[in-house]
Amino acid sequence: MMRTWSGPRALAVRNVVFVAASGSASGARAGETTLAEPIVEENITDVDATKTGTLEIDVTGASLAAREPHEHGSWSSELEGEWRPIDRLGLGASLALNGETAGITPSDVAALSPRAAASYVFVRDLERRVFFQWEGAARFGEEDGPGRLRNPLEPALPYTLGIRWATRAGPVTLRSGFMGEAGGQFVHAPVRQSYAALLECVDSPFRVYLAAELIEDWGRTAPVVLVPEVLVLTRLFGTAVRAGIGVPATLGAGDESQAGIAFRIVLEPRE
Repeated sequence: MMRTWSGPRALAVRNVVFVAASGSASGARAGETTLAEPIVEENITDVDATKTGTLEIDVTGASLAAREPHEHGSWSSELEGEWRPIDRLGLGASLALNGETAGITPSDVAALSPRAAASYVFVRDLERRVFFQWEGAARFGEEDGPGRLRNPLEPALPYTLGIRWATRAGPVTLRSGFMGEAGGQFVHAPVRQSYAALLECVDSPFRVYLAAELIEDWGRTAPVVLVPEVLVLTRLFGTAVRAGIGVPATLGAGDESQAGIAFRIVLEPRE
């Protein structure tokens, strides 16, 4: 059993139970067929990759409308590069825009945020297909306060550090993460956790997944977000491509309730 650092005990126990339930796993393949990633809580470089020098380019976006009259929703767009310079170490850098929406249409730009991230794989069990990595990230250029906490797909606070893990059991890929947060105000606790299940439905000539993510960010007034998703993994012009679209919605959020659409496109030219 893995012991996590300080935080609400119930949250840590739920993460340990999730890992234990997903302990039996079978084979994944290489290149563009590494373990599938969800749209929102993806990791810094492929957690099960074994090649060094791999490069990943991500384009993500989301637009969420407020479900209460006279409230604003949120939108975001990000361009990110991820690189594995040496075995087990992943580095990431990105530039993101975010702001408010009127309905589902962006109405302003609230912040331009450069970001940096790093990861280190400390468990790589290729036989059982179980992987754990440390992961930390920071974003800059934002003012503290309620406006920054608006987008439910982003960590509530600018600095995060924690653990992600992944495994594959037959056609199902399971992922989860537990992150501590720092650098600003929080509502309940500076803790963010996530769970994802991805079911492979089509295997040739491209891979299609039906997936769902559950995100709990206790730094927010509305901590719970559910994201049903469809993902496609294939090759275009010799380049590995991952594409996904999802429908995120906050649950039980009152005035903070939002729902909309999110997408992610990933190019892996060196796979």
